Amino acid sequence: MIPQEIRRAHVMAAVREIDGRGVPPARKPTKFTLVIDGQAYPPKYVLSLAARHATGKELRPDDFTGGNETNLFLRNLGFNIQPVGDASVAAVVEAPTISRKSAGRTDASHNERCPACKEAVFNLLRSLYGKVSRNYRWEAGSRLEYYASGPCSTHLKNIYASLSSLRGFDAFVRCELLPPCDFFVHEPGFAVEFDESQHFTACRKAALLAYPKDMKLGFDREKWIALCDQIMAEDHDPPYRDEQRAWYDTLRDFWPTMAKLLPTVRLHAGAFRWCSLDLNRPADVIRFRELLGLPPPRLGNQEIEFHSDSAPALARVLIAGPWVGDVGEARSLLERIASHWPQGQKVWCLVTPGAFVRFDRDALPTVGDNYQPPPEAVDKLFSVARQCCERLLDDRLRSALLRCARYLTVGVDSQKEKISRSQQHIKEIHSELVCLVDLKTGKIHVTGKAYPTTGQQGTLIRIPDLQSHFVSLDCGPTMVLGCHDLSIYSNRGESTTKQRWRKEIRAGFKQLAKKYKPAVVLHHPHTTIKKTTWIQSWNKLKEDLPSVKNFTGAGRYSEDDEGWAKRHPLDDVLERTKLGPTLDIVVHTRAKAVSGL
Repeated sequence: MIPQEIRRAHVMAAVREIDGRGVPPARKPTKFTLVIDGQAYPPKYVLSLAARHATGKELRPDDFTGGNETNLFLRNLGFNIQPVGDASVAAVVEAPTISRKSAGRTDASHNERCPACKEAVFNLLRSLYGKVSRNYRWEAGSRLEYYASGPCSTHLKNIYASLSSLRGFDAFVRCELLPPCDFFVHEPGFAVEFDESQHFTACRKAALLAYPKDMKLGFDREKWIALCDQIMAEDHDPPYRDEQRAWYDTLRDFWPTMAKLLPTVRLHAGAFRWCSLDLNRPADVIRFRELLGLPPPRLGNQEIEFHSDSAPALARVLIAGPWVGDVGEARSLLERIASHWPQGQKVWCLVTPGAFVRFDRDALPTVGDNYQPPPEAVDKLFSVARQCCERLLDDRLRSALLRCARYLTVGVDSQKEKISRSQQHIKEIHSELVCLVDLKTGKIHVTGKAYPTTGQQGTLIRIPDLQSHFVSLDCGPTMVLGCHDLSIYSNRGESTTKQRWRKEIRAGFKQLAKKYKPAVVLHHPHTTIKKTTWIQSWNKLKEDLPSVKNFTGAGRYSEDDEGWAKRHPLDDVLERTKLGPTLDIVVHTRAKAVSGL
């Protein structure tokens, strides 16, 4: 039976997983395909994976039927099902074939032993955490007697006995010290193991089954057991090699508990084409952390500059460099801003960029119509955004920020691979929200993008309530805009817009704005690298709304934006994206250098 907890977001998560690892030969479609953006996927295999994303347990093929049961379920979620062989649909992405006898061999173009994959993981870890060592050796023994008086002695004794009895090999430990782990992240302190197929054996399964149920691990034990059943690798050179490898892996999982380190993180080498990730692309860094579930990196390589006009009314955070939207990193940055805030200055509102924090895309609700989503879906989105802000702001940080500003805005996006630009097509369902936090009361008002770019209009969950952009604050009536919402006031856009619904949004929004007569406008772009990007819209807004006395836009002055080589000086960008005196907080972030470490 198909779990009813499965939502559209879980299906899309399964599809992204297939994009990275392909489809096993045994799970290829026979009669029907799920078609997304012209690419074919096997409906039953997709639902098997989607169940894991929804419930934590992957469906076996015999747990439910294909055909009508699967197809109807997916169609009810709004997906397109087509017969196999449709000429307009791309072929199913096949997974590398892994032999049980020769674990690790894949197609000629790429396999799990690709050196570039391991190099990419190493570089991404360094970009996030700084000092990372390869082939790092703990001062830990490899023999059972070394742990005889330790806190894990009973569990390790049981695991060793289980391995010894499996095939009769009881002398498989042949060195005194535990062999090195693949990578070790020195701060905050955890190992990363890159498990190729030879690690997924009957011996490894036996060891994992004997782990204590409440043991904290940096990987999904049930998934690793399932991979052991699926791959069933064998290595007979020497004959006891599988027992030996399973024992050493066990010790690498248990040692952090005894050494007071974070749990060992394990990656399945064959689960993803790791070498496709580029540490210089923030979207790839986000995806890397999403795949691994790593702890947040500690702030280190940042410089914060405060540039203040006389008696600023508004403050804004401009991020010059990479930013992944991690809640922990965002909290640490706000703590530093509060602790270094210029003495004697307090503003009405501190504004952060779009996507200042991001939430997992699996938290997105199921919607049938992105343009006009049902109220319950919007409520779910707003609830997720509030939860992000509550994780970001504990009482201590909120009190610290209240000494700096009365209000705080937080750009809250779902995770996605691309930045929202007019001509950039975004395939995945996504959301872009803004939370306005009353730092005195803790009350959170949420709104979201109402006017999508042309490249995201089919996949953005639009917020149809235009009144949510207007709030009454102590500083006066205030307009809160998502990134592209400011383009409602673009003369060029107005003259070229052909779609009726876009014209209706423009007219309705402008009518509301004239009614509310905002004195303050808060804009939340994702990136701005040119002084001309928003100037036309700002000029038109000032012309239409003479009530506006202060406005500001915060964003990223980021080198991952297209056209970086033609960027304008940061000072010019800052000057053309505000009205009235501001306190500009420029945060210079950069990935830690990769060469020469």
